[in-house]
Amino acid sequence: MPNWVGIVVNFVPPPIGLAHYLWLRRRMTDRRLRWLAFWCYFSYGGLLQTVLTALFWYWSGMASLGFAYLVLIATPGLPIAGFRLGPRLPAEPMKAPFVLAAKLFPLVLVGSMLALAVIR
Repeated sequence: MPNWVGIVVNFVPPPIGLAHYLWLRRRMTDRRLRWLAFWCYFSYGGLLQTVLTALFWYWSGMASLGFAYLVLIATPGLPIAGFRLGPRLPAEPMKAPFVLAAKLFPLVLVGSMLALAVIR
């Protein structure tokens, strides 16, 4: 594969996600919601990087470490955080999407890995 694919896969999505998170963070008032939003952005961004790497680039040790984080830490941790923090968070317009994203992360992870298995 051409080298520009690796550059696009590894260096374009992270700054876009970080910029969007920082923009969104300024609009949040509760610190716990900021933490949940950061964890959601970090985990879903890692999932995006894993999928893009698997589809368009070469698998590496760093990709394996990222996938291990997704499976071993984010899969049990995000739903627990979503279920525990959901009722405690104040009513904000951005609360529901992050709580839902946290609760659904294991399903999204399994679905994306199954889709990768079918595609490849």
